[in-house]
Amino acid sequence: MTRMICLANMCIGGMRRGPRRLLFAILALTALPASAQWSFPSEPPKPGQTLLEWSDPPLLEHDIPPERRSDVTSCAETHETRLEEVVLTCWPVLQAYKLFLRMDFAAGEPSGDPQANRRMALGYADQLIDLIGEPEWPLQRHILMKAYLRQADLLAEEQQWEMALTANAKQIAAIEALGGYDRDFRMAFALAKRTDLLLGAGQRDEARAVLEQARPLLTRPDGERNGWAFSSHNEAIVKDAIRQGDLAYAETMLDRYLDYARGAPKGMQFGSLDALDLKLYLVAGRKDVATALHLLDDRMAILGDHDPCFYGNVLFPYVLAPIRGVPAIAARIAELQCPPKVMAKLARTPETGILSNDGKVILPKIPDGGLDWD
Repeated sequence: MTRMICLANMCIGGMRRGPRRLLFAILALTALPASAQWSFPSEPPKPGQTLLEWSDPPLLEHDIPPERRSDVTSCAETHETRLEEVVLTCWPVLQAYKLFLRMDFAAGEPSGDPQANRRMALGYADQLIDLIGEPEWPLQRHILMKAYLRQADLLAEEQQWEMALTANAKQIAAIEALGGYDRDFRMAFALAKRTDLLLGAGQRDEARAVLEQARPLLTRPDGERNGWAFSSHNEAIVKDAIRQGDLAYAETMLDRYLDYARGAPKGMQFGSLDALDLKLYLVAGRKDVATALHLLDDRMAILGDHDPCFYGNVLFPYVLAPIRGVPAIAARIAELQCPPKVMAKLARTPETGILSNDGKVILPKIPDGGLDWD
């Protein structure tokens, strides 16, 4: 079983429960700014001890004497990088941040019942939102923005889609209110999350509309970095369209993003490899060998010296399954020197479809007659 772990404002996704996951959590925490770090016990958690109990963040014990709580001089700080300093002297922000820490640890707790942990985290989120109300200080709004993000994630895990969408809408409103240099970057991820929620709720047309709402972020100042979120946003929409048989739409979305990525600065072509692999799935599905060979050249150019065929890759080379027997394609696959287990999985793909590493169907199997664009 894999779950997301988020501790003290840092998230590590897909870690398995156990010592290795705990190690990654510790590494994540030590990567925080110095003002946010605390010393860790030398011994691992005791049986039944939560990570919050084990790590014992000093901020949860920190207090501001009643006679100093009316001093709000530091509360006017606007930069979130100063948050852990501001909470030492700003009572309204300290109160909110303590609840945020408890919510964050409860949501990322790897032990115990996952649903109970989620419910506890949601309870803290409700308390936090009620406590802040209408934010008076910028860092309260920042905490509220992150609380709505976490709330939406937790509600999505419970498949409470409408409530999750409401939390996401409030997160987007908080991002708008905060503004600043990171506004577009945050908005790109918030809109990508909205698409995931809408797809989960079965609201496909609305999800596609949100993709178009996000597209202008690619051409904003510093828009290249927004491609990180937009690429996963686009990929989710494309995979859903393929599963629904809307292949023409899927290919149009891929072509539009690939056109953008080809013109992006080197190192900022986020998601271009996965987009190429999805394009290869469609091209191979209609037995277009010439285009597939051209896309393989593009793929190698992006990879450079990196391994072109490793077992952890979910899409490649399995997207080539319908045309793997064509001599020109077979020769290219042979050049990749894929491990035997990759080749064995490729041989099974026509029967299984393209599977994730944990065996879930990512893309459907392609019929012998090829994909149907009608």
